[in-house]
Amino acid sequence: MAARMAARLVGLAMLLLLLDLAYTPRAHRRQVQALVTNRPGITSYMHMAAEMGHPVRSRRWVPLADVSPVAACAVVLAEDERFFGKGTVSWMEQRMLMRRMLQGDFTRGGSGISQQLARNLFLSADRTPRRKAREYLLAHELSRTLSKERQLELYLNVVEWGDGVWGIEAASRHYFGVPASALTPAQGAVLATLLPAPRRELQFALGAEPARRQEGIARKLWRARLLSTDGYHATVDRIREWRRQLRLTGDARTAWLRVEGLMGPEAASFTASAWSKGALPIARLCDGGRRGV
Repeated sequence: MAARMAARLVGLAMLLLLLDLAYTPRAHRRQVQALVTNRPGITSYMHMAAEMGHPVRSRRWVPLADVSPVAACAVVLAEDERFFGKGTVSWMEQRMLMRRMLQGDFTRGGSGISQQLARNLFLSADRTPRRKAREYLLAHELSRTLSKERQLELYLNVVEWGDGVWGIEAASRHYFGVPASALTPAQGAVLATLLPAPRRELQFALGAEPARRQEGIARKLWRARLLSTDGYHATVDRIREWRRQLRLTGDARTAWLRVEGLMGPEAASFTASAWSKGALPIARLCDGGRRGV
């Protein structure tokens, strides 16, 4: 009798979960459709951050056309290298993630840009199978409704880059004192590595793993032909010098000014300095296989 009751309860719980998941995309469909032309307001993640004592301190919207291409591609290559060439998700990465979750390992994420965008806009940061399933469904709804370029534009504007710093324009000015349109390869690589732990900011950026990621992103930019070979080596040297100066000063902007004083302004060694008619489309610019290695 007890076993039968337990089975019924499990069945009821599964039914409720399936109904919840089936309703999730429908509940947000109107909001997703509005994103085709409208800027999002305060997101779910912004609400949660404010409730935890981290209110929005700086937030500036910037069109994708006004973001340095090399910085936008640094983010794509760091967070979701196959973003423009796959569907909603990378199933290879998701299989690895689900295997870890089934083993009880919830310490690392595996979400691509569409999934991260869905989570930031509508969900919580809970590392649970239910949230992950809802994230898949909402990412599919976003991908069904919005172009990849629009998803990237939204992503760059709604993710957190520091304590209370939201969007790449605010982050660019906060850390380097320049607009997002003026971000250099080295600056783009540094910003991209802040995304996994934005509230730890520079403490996180100075860690050993972020250092490897920063130089790895520079190599990916080289593979995408956004950096020449000389530009790649110069970018890595500049990142390393910035990290040395950051340890001395404790301030990202001051450290960068010191780097420029020592090494001169960073050369525009990437392919396209602006989104202009005749330039390569963003999907092609961010292709990490363009160099064929």
